[in-house]
Amino acid sequence: MTELEAKDRRIAELEARVAELEAQLAEVVELVRDLKARLGRNSMNSSLPPSRDGADARASRTRKPKSKRRRGGQKGHQRSMRELAPPGEVDEIYHIRPTVCEGCKQPLRGDDPAPSRRQVIELPEVAGPSPSIASTRSSARAATTRGPRCRQRRRGASGRGWQRWSPC
Repeated sequence: MTELEAKDRRIAELEARVAELEAQLAEVVELVRDLKARLGRNSMNSSLPPSRDGADARASRTRKPKSKRRRGGQKGHQRSMRELAPPGEVDEIYHIRPTVCEGCKQPLRGDDPAPSRRQVIELPEVAGPSPSIASTRSSARAATTRGPRCRQRRRGASGRGWQRWSPC
């Protein structure tokens, strides 16, 4: 084997090695591109929930400017509430009357002519009967002796574990 043939063989080996390394480099470049795209995903540009955003994505998120209006219904806004079921359709009625003033600890007397009403509707099982409706009537009473410290009317606390309805 001559020196020229040995050099040609070495060149062919090196060219094959260069082609192999170029293929590996193309794979690595594609992998880096995919990883960068994954790293840049957040809740704004993908289906990820906001809780999966990193701290830097949360910090860069623009906030809505604070409104001059207060939360809730504005003045002149017509109040919208669910209608209460008539007393004939209510299954249970709980009368809640305070006995002692929470402020001055004096006994309370009298009845409230218009107690506040609140209703809780228990949904039945899927194949069960109609919904069960329970109503509370919270009465306000006046303290028998109105001391100099307490001159307020007290309303009964809604007992029996009543909670405000929430969808969660």
